[in-house]
Amino acid sequence: MIFHYNLATKAFNSGDKKAAKREAEEGARYKHLYLSEKREAVNKTLRLKNKDLNLNEKIDLHGLHKNEVRAALDFFISSIKRKIKAGEIVPNSGLGKGHNVKVITGKGNNSKNSIPVIKEEVQAYFRQHC
Repeated sequence: MIFHYNLATKAFNSGDKKAAKREAEEGARYKHLYLSEKREAVNKTLRLKNKDLNLNEKIDLHGLHKNEVRAALDFFISSIKRKIKAGEIVPNSGLGKGHNVKVITGKGNNSKNSIPVIKEEVQAYFRQHC
């Protein structure tokens, strides 16, 4: 992906706009493939890690990288919404704000300086989406 973007830049700088466009398009194609594969890997990891949990209520995110958290939460929340819509689960009434979930983030023991980064990312996600 980066290789093609670099080739596109070199071609553009040398005046070969046709080659620049071709390489940029190839870079974009690889980027799309990369993101698609990454999303699938995150979803597969979540399914494996959470197979014994009731996914209607909780999800275990510890062990994921910070940049994978939002995709994982999107997948988790959309699966809850889909199940509610299909009548498979009944939304928790709580304070009338939807379904209550438990998000397991870990303590950050494997993070740089043992500072928890997943928890902060989860909090930011819910502040933005709720």
